[in-house]
Amino acid sequence: MTFACKSFILTVICDFFALQARNTCTAFWFLERMSLMSSGKAAAVRAFGKFSASSLSSSVVDLSAFTLLCPVLRPLLDEAPAILVATVAARVVSSLCNYLLNYFLVFHSHTAHGRSASLYTVITVLKTLASALLVARLAVLLPVGTPALAAKIPVDVGLFFLNYLAQKLLVY
Repeated sequence: MTFACKSFILTVICDFFALQARNTCTAFWFLERMSLMSSGKAAAVRAFGKFSASSLSSSVVDLSAFTLLCPVLRPLLDEAPAILVATVAARVVSSLCNYLLNYFLVFHSHTAHGRSASLYTVITVLKTLASALLVARLAVLLPVGTPALAAKIPVDVGLFFLNYLAQKLLVY
């Protein structure tokens, strides 16, 4: 598959998730208008729905960038360094996308980019370290043969909610 074709597929995927986020917001707006949900509660649910869609979109960007970068880097580097560079580069690109989506579409921030980007970076690094340490700690407590994914999923779900609160209160 050519680079142009992969880029087109990535664009289509991102557009799809942006459309899903817009549809989710429309559904919450409808519930609010029908008086099935208070406007304050609807706004909070709508913001969390947009945050979730933004995170999902950024995950797609991360996986797509990783998928595109690995074949490009493998002829230039050994396998392990190629994977490491692809992982870090993909995470940087997806984090930038996530920051911008959250800044403009989720939280409608007016905070200076220097301040919010710095805090976002600190929170992202701390979240990544917390995930690695908690998963490693929990994985040794699981029965032998249990995949580490059994520890990673609940840890990352919990960190997702903490991340939302930290970004809402501190970053934007």
